[in-house]
Amino acid sequence: MVPGLRYVPGYLNAAAHDSLLTAVDEGAWRDIGSRRGQIYGYSYDLRKGGVYRVEDLPAWARDLAVRLEGDGLMAELADQLIVNEYAPGQGIPPHVDAPLFTDTIVSISLGSSCVMEFTTDAGAREEQFLEPMSALVIAGEARNDWKHAIPPREQDIWDGRVRPRARRVSLTFRKMRLQGTIPRG
Repeated sequence: MVPGLRYVPGYLNAAAHDSLLTAVDEGAWRDIGSRRGQIYGYSYDLRKGGVYRVEDLPAWARDLAVRLEGDGLMAELADQLIVNEYAPGQGIPPHVDAPLFTDTIVSISLGSSCVMEFTTDAGAREEQFLEPMSALVIAGEARNDWKHAIPPREQDIWDGRVRPRARRVSLTFRKMRLQGTIPRG
């Protein structure tokens, strides 16, 4: 297992899961590369001068951020959220989240399952199966030294079974560093 990675299956119950999917779909989607997304709290774009404030977290997201902190999944209250929608066959390339954010990142999975890959520059590789209603905590070494990715495919093989993908929505909660404490990457 990757140090600093914590998987919490069944973090949401079915009613909370369905309610969150409905709330997300009531938000305004925008194209983010090859997929759709929503960004709340803060965004960043070097072409626009770095970090800038965007729409506040909606009530449903604030409530979930409070729960994540209260349950000890995040040390601080999240003030940034990116919602990503993945259709079957879509993924995200290997990356480490920007140093603009504090150490802990939590991703909530809605809709379909998928396999997330973790790799290091030294060639280490691990996989984590992400089920709907689960939470994934990425902190410490997992946050800083391992890249994470979702391979673009229409099905995953996990535990010896083929798992077809359907629409998946991830809610990734982060806390912005104070402006003067953002490390240079």
